[in-house]
Amino acid sequence: MKRILCLTSFIFYLNVIVPCAYPLEIETHDLINTVISDNVSHGGFALGFYFSNALLLEKGTDEIVDGNTINAWLGIGGRYEDGSPGCQQYDRSRNHFHNPLTETGFSGFFFGFLGGMSAVNWAQLPDNVQQTKLVLSCPGDNYSWSDVRNYFFQGLTSQNNDVRGTSLAKAFRGIGQLMHLVEDMSVPQHVRDDFHVLYNYEKWINQYLGDAFLQYYMNHPFFPDDSILRRTSAFDNASVPIANLFDTNQYDGTDPNVTLRSDIGLAEYTNANFFSDDTIFSRFPFPSWSQVEAYEENVGGENRIYLRKLKDVGGQPVEHIAHFLGTRWMYKYSPADIKQLLVKLDGRVYADYARELIPRAVGYSFQLMKYFFRGSLEVSRPDENVYSVIDGSVSQSFHKIKAKVMNNTPGEEAGSGTLYAVAKYKIRSDYLPDMSHDPPNQPPPEVDYSYSVSAPVTIDNSIEALRLKADNPNSYLFDFSASPIPAGITDLSLMVVFKGTLGYEPDSAIAVGSNDLMEPAHHVYFNLTDMFAINGHL
Repeated sequence: MKRILCLTSFIFYLNVIVPCAYPLEIETHDLINTVISDNVSHGGFALGFYFSNALLLEKGTDEIVDGNTINAWLGIGGRYEDGSPGCQQYDRSRNHFHNPLTETGFSGFFFGFLGGMSAVNWAQLPDNVQQTKLVLSCPGDNYSWSDVRNYFFQGLTSQNNDVRGTSLAKAFRGIGQLMHLVEDMSVPQHVRDDFHVLYNYEKWINQYLGDAFLQYYMNHPFFPDDSILRRTSAFDNASVPIANLFDTNQYDGTDPNVTLRSDIGLAEYTNANFFSDDTIFSRFPFPSWSQVEAYEENVGGENRIYLRKLKDVGGQPVEHIAHFLGTRWMYKYSPADIKQLLVKLDGRVYADYARELIPRAVGYSFQLMKYFFRGSLEVSRPDENVYSVIDGSVSQSFHKIKAKVMNNTPGEEAGSGTLYAVAKYKIRSDYLPDMSHDPPNQPPPEVDYSYSVSAPVTIDNSIEALRLKADNPNSYLFDFSASPIPAGITDLSLMVVFKGTLGYEPDSAIAVGSNDLMEPAHHVYFNLTDMFAINGHL
């Protein structure tokens, strides 16, 4: 009987309590991610431009990968971080909390029952570990930073089109899921350990999806300073600097003014400046009662009392949050010592909160996405060697390609790691050994791309094999013996992929560069050192 009761309680938790507890509605995460991928650019980075140039995907974010556009995969990731289809939804969301003052996640029910880890740690679990942390494990549901890095690398370096497509789709979806975690840090509930079942902020946001003013919030993002990602992580067990987007350990609960800086973690900003329903003037030092003052406002012909921030005591300035707290009907007539018990959050308060928090949700999650794709290589032709077909009657293929490679990532040095070259091309159906159809006089038929991948080249940082913005980039000889590049091809390009240490991201960072190459042609030459006869005349 006790086992049946426990099982019933657990099912009630999963199907009633937890669905009410996830922060922003999944539609909001989907919209934020797709707005970012379609419309947002900052610091010289735009996602569509990156895909069309670095990865040579001509349609940018509209490129179809494994049945969906890249843009759609990012939105799907925003939805699925709370739970994949066929898995118990919202099981993941208990790991979406982070209290910056204690550096812990959701504290759980009844002495820690079904508590979760900090979102900072959840985002940086090792490979294939996330699914083991779920109450109802869902096979393959691993989307930590390390997992997504691996999916991206597999998608770039596999010769199999199916593997490439599946892996890239998982990478783009995974980036959307990581963005979801950052966006959750803009929700007061999730940075103040408040698992509030009747929480209404996210419902209010969802109600206005698509309205012009919500789009305005999203289209005017607040970006943290780039320096936040160019220093070590504040957490030993979450070494990638994306942890700083969550929490930089600068706010310790004593001075809320520090959270107004542009190099602060989003959880710190939200915790110090906003309330959740169950933490109004309780459990946290700020916002405090000394920061607010009451005023009356006419709403629909009725005078209502709201509380706003004072300008001179720190925290978010008053002109940005006029409706900081609403009040209950008896507030005006109650003794001063109980007034702080008679306040609440309402629609006008949510609107003013959203005006500050949604732009940061957009800006901070954009910075995570930008950081993931920041690695840039410059790939250029070598000083020597010509590649051409010498004898069309002999089966021709190319086993080696030399190229200059230089790390071109702004402000970050490349360390030790590995280089791979990937040749992308279409095989011509009209190619003949005697080259009688060369050069082709018609465009090639629509065929899928084929890929050849070189053997890895080890980079030793001790000899500065990849130098930051070097005047003379190094030449590398890439060996394609295991998968030669055929002669009868078109639409040839060369992509070079680096995996290793970049800046403060150790071991698994990825940098990419591409160059559109000329297709192999028949080698001809003229002797111009002597005179020769034309029509019998010298």
